[in-house]
Amino acid sequence: MIVLTAGLELVYEQPRGWLEVNPPLFYPDIAPASVVEVAGRVSDSGFEFVRGSFYGEALLASNYWRELAASFRDLPVDRYLAKGADFRRRRYGRFFLDIEGKLADAPSAPFVQARRYNSYAGDVRRYFDELEPTVRQNPSLLLLIATDAAVVRAVFPTRRFWRVEVHQFRITARPGAMGFPTPEGIHRDGNDIFAIHLIDRDCRGGQSRVYSEDGRPLAKRFLKRPLDSLYVFDSVVLHDVSPIQTKGGCGVRDVINIDFFGL
Repeated sequence: MIVLTAGLELVYEQPRGWLEVNPPLFYPDIAPASVVEVAGRVSDSGFEFVRGSFYGEALLASNYWRELAASFRDLPVDRYLAKGADFRRRRYGRFFLDIEGKLADAPSAPFVQARRYNSYAGDVRRYFDELEPTVRQNPSLLLLIATDAAVVRAVFPTRRFWRVEVHQFRITARPGAMGFPTPEGIHRDGNDIFAIHLIDRDCRGGQSRVYSEDGRPLAKRFLKRPLDSLYVFDSVVLHDVSPIQTKGGCGVRDVINIDFFGL
């Protein structure tokens, strides 16, 4: 049993078992009113930027968070980049979520996006390296999923079961060579709703941008500090991220994307 903060216990049963949370999964250490407020803006506008402080100080202060951040150093190169490029490293994992408070590992499967959503690598069955077991069970990651599930529950109150897909991304840049967080350009991902959480950055650029369905800019912001985040209602708005550049040595931008697909 792992205790993250007072009153929040996470119990993970191996292998492929349920994650049981007390209090329930959708009540992390965040005021329910704050979750409802964020969800309301996502429902109304199609997106919402939130600062890292939304997730509580205990998360960033834990050893689990430091272990999660350190895991980005060993991500394998995305072998589906065009022309042998190596600016993106990633791992991928899937879960099943019962919004009433349970999370379970889902079987491995290729990641597929339709070409109408992703002109860069659409209609390709991409077999990414899986999340490391220590990452999959990391309490900081599970708490992020729980928080995102709280927002999702408020946006979609009648949906109970979800597939959750977790992506670890490291984008790198070198002198004279930019890194591209979204080589497909302005797009949607093909899920119902997702969150982008900044883990760390040491670069220039990497601005998150949101657009209307006809491509009109709606908002843009740099995710600057750990856990600065963006929630996106994927069927309502489009998005992209500007390229990153080095500050002198190697530029780095680490994020976790957490995608939700209603079942």
